[in-house]
Amino acid sequence: MAVGASGEWGEFGAWFEVRSKSLLEAGKEFDPSVMEEVSGAFSALFEEGRAAEAIADLENLVRLSAGTAHAGLLRTCLAYALAARTVVARGVTRDGALVVLEPAQRTTCLRSAEQIVELATGDVEVERFATDLLDRLRAGETWQWSGELSIAPAVLVFGVLPVVAGALTHLVPLVVFGVLAGTAAVYALVLVNRKQRWQVDARAVRPVVGRFGS
Repeated sequence: MAVGASGEWGEFGAWFEVRSKSLLEAGKEFDPSVMEEVSGAFSALFEEGRAAEAIADLENLVRLSAGTAHAGLLRTCLAYALAARTVVARGVTRDGALVVLEPAQRTTCLRSAEQIVELATGDVEVERFATDLLDRLRAGETWQWSGELSIAPAVLVFGVLPVVAGALTHLVPLVVFGVLAGTAAVYALVLVNRKQRWQVDARAVRPVVGRFGS
């Protein structure tokens, strides 16, 4: 299951359907009633506003199963549900690529992927999905210069010119004003334009997003 490719939304759906059916079938020999609850949680993952509730239900089942024969299977079910949570949380572009658009979405994806790794299910597919997603999210933490706003004119008008005028006229307060105003303008320039890579990417793709995540 490739992370970050166009068409990831549909590809994940097909992958999750196959894997979830396999897990539910495997669990029937342990406790059919528990697997019915798992099936309900899997379905709720893709219903608007119910993903967090579904994860909580599965986490509770995992706690209750500690020491039982199906504990490992339920941990794997939770891992796949967490993978689905990262998909549902993100936005989807018109070509089916998944994108992080907001800080809350990024936090959800980070926590879910980290939890998958911590579950140590031994399932190669879901663990690879989690590590690939973590790599992608962490790569997005690098800082970039976005160039969204240029306040060079403000630095010139409120910083440089008052300093020059103050120096020529020997007006110290004007020089001080220019220094302070120029410093503030430079600080504002850095604050506005210094963005993490994921923020720059999110701004670039927002016009082609068809679904904004939940």
